Amino acid sequence: MTIFLAKGDMDYVVAECKSKAQHQRLADVEFFGGRLEADEVFPMQIFPFDPVSEGVLTDFPCPPVVGTLVLSEKAKEALRPMLDASGALFSVESDEVEGYSLFVCDRFVDALDQERSELTINPEGRVDKVHRYALRADVLAGVDIFQMVERPRALFVSDKFVDIVSQHGLTGLMLKQVWSDTEGGVVIEKPTDPFAQYWRKDEAAVMRAKRKAMRAFIAGRR
Repeated sequence: MTIFLAKGDMDYVVAECKSKAQHQRLADVEFFGGRLEADEVFPMQIFPFDPVSEGVLTDFPCPPVVGTLVLSEKAKEALRPMLDASGALFSVESDEVEGYSLFVCDRFVDALDQERSELTINPEGRVDKVHRYALRADVLAGVDIFQMVERPRALFVSDKFVDIVSQHGLTGLMLKQVWSDTEGGVVIEKPTDPFAQYWRKDEAAVMRAKRKAMRAFIAGRR
């Protein structure tokens, strides 16, 4: 059994909620345990952020909120049993492309062995950072997509999930091995919060580059 940290490539293809209110609603659901209605639809902008991509979209655009995936129809069908077992799928409306869905993970697993892991604990006694994971294999048996109770701002997947991604040639998902039942934990050199590095950039410059990339992408599809 091998566990990976999964996140979208923020510098390649981006999926964003069209309104701040909608983004906040999705964030509240992920971070504070709210629930979405089964028939909710999420209007999003989906476009290549990196100019060298030449308008090529991926199967996993970078999602707007950690704990979610935005995925193509091909990816959804390939991973459907795992997705259904660990969360819910919602419709995505996009003016740029068709066929994408939003997956919200609601499976939280108490798998972190804090005594054997290398951690930074904040003053409130909560896990702030994980430098090396030690996980409980018995708790993870049969679990392929999940979040940890102590790490709600990260999405984890199993080696079975990764095998399907590879077998179907699915693109756009960044995967980092964090633990296996044979080798133990891997030292995490960078923060495990997938948004940490992104938000250290100049936010204004990032938004200007995003708007420029989106305009170029839309113009190229006309």
